[in-house]
Amino acid sequence: MDPEAVDTWLMANPLLVPGALHFIERNATVISYGIQTNSTPEMNRGRFEDPTFKFQIPLQIAAEREIARSLIGGMHFILLNLLSVWS
Repeated sequence: MDPEAVDTWLMANPLLVPGALHFIERNATVISYGIQTNSTPEMNRGRFEDPTFKFQIPLQIAAEREIARSLIGGMHFILLNLLSVWS
């Protein structure tokens, strides 16, 4: 899904998801990504939570970790990890 379509969906569905990750495989050794956060502020227990700090940094860490795993171990490594999560 392109970023404009994600923007439209996020605006129509506030507070349903923290954001989206967009991956682009440049070549066999380079995978780029972009983070698109849902910046709708949320009031929680009388305080506003900043969605950028609450979700963007964890999404970035997860994306970088999984890109590294993918490049180190290839698809076999990723499939084994997915199967272990679903078992």
